[in-house]
Amino acid sequence: MRVVRPEMKSRRISVSQMRGLEKAMYQASEADKWKVGVVLEADRMGVEAENAFLKTLEEPPANCLLLLITSNPDRLLPTILSRCVQLPLITNAKREAYDGEEDLLEVLAKLGKAGFGSVGVH
Repeated sequence: MRVVRPEMKSRRISVSQMRGLEKAMYQASEADKWKVGVVLEADRMGVEAENAFLKTLEEPPANCLLLLITSNPDRLLPTILSRCVQLPLITNAKREAYDGEEDLLEVLAKLGKAGFGSVGVH
């Protein structure tokens, strides 16, 4: 699991951080193991970082899960949003679940309880 968060003085996520995440997602992993990439405060990516990340979203590697966490999804490029499933984690609004949402939440809960193995924070 790799975690990317804003590090620059300007609290932005840089192009090099996103390219590092992409590189990690394309590296080989053990059979039946998933690679998980988490981008915290994803709305803090600059346009260049978002554009660099689009290729991975368009053609993600096998056994790869990418989580973009943000409280401001409207600040992401429309092309990023169009390639993502939006899953509100905290909401007061009533809404209908999308197909597979309960299954996804169940898998994420199991992974959280079991641990993710090694974690790289970059």
